[in-house]
Amino acid sequence: MPRGHPPPPAQRDRGVRRRRPGVRPRAAPPRAHRRDPVRGLPPRPPPGAGRDPGLRPGRRHHPGRGVFLGSYDHSPNIDTALHLAGEVMPRVRRDLDAHLWLAGSNPPPAVTALQGEHVTVTGYVPDVETLLRRARVFVAPLRYGAGMKGKIGHAMSQGLPVVTTTIGAEGMGLVDGTHALVRDDPEGFAAAVVALHTEQPLWERVSTSARELVRGCWTPEAMEQRLFDLLQRTVWADRPEELSASSGTSTIPRD
Repeated sequence: MPRGHPPPPAQRDRGVRRRRPGVRPRAAPPRAHRRDPVRGLPPRPPPGAGRDPGLRPGRRHHPGRGVFLGSYDHSPNIDTALHLAGEVMPRVRRDLDAHLWLAGSNPPPAVTALQGEHVTVTGYVPDVETLLRRARVFVAPLRYGAGMKGKIGHAMSQGLPVVTTTIGAEGMGLVDGTHALVRDDPEGFAAAVVALHTEQPLWERVSTSARELVRGCWTPEAMEQRLFDLLQRTVWADRPEELSASSGTSTIPRD
């Protein structure tokens, strides 16, 4: 049996009987028959759940500067840095004088070797907000990985427009052209980066929409309301007396 794979049910049952004579293994009910209180909820738990995203007013960020942020202990971030430097930014520089910042802890030799005239590898950055406010666009051409990307949510909270991929936008409720620009090929990705540098109305529209999405979905107050709505539909659905103290309000009962 390959390591990491569960044994077949029959083999597993025989093992149970050997260890616990007289015990008859019982299969768990199929998932479809279990009560799933979160089924149907939109997939929007925020990056950095419960943390104030530090919303900033929109502003014109520094032209020519693209930034990517991530821990390089995570292999998708290494791949992204190499892809940015090797495939994306050379295409961007055909149209404008662009500089790439690769920020984040523990960059491996393959990433630090990218340091040069057009690339700055910063390593760990203690003040991420200042870093983001000094860039014009957040570039995250992630090619694999799973889950919501906190780095993208953080950039959006600072009003920094994001160019990412379908993988990067996964689960965040982003609408291409509204909250971010989503492109999966290097040529299209580079064109989107150039557009955010050269088209100020586009930059301002994406910046504003991204901050509004953060404010509406990812602030502590918005999260509290989502939790309250979930509890109201599930845990408290059969116990209306527990809602009496909060009837007509939008906050979770405190007692």
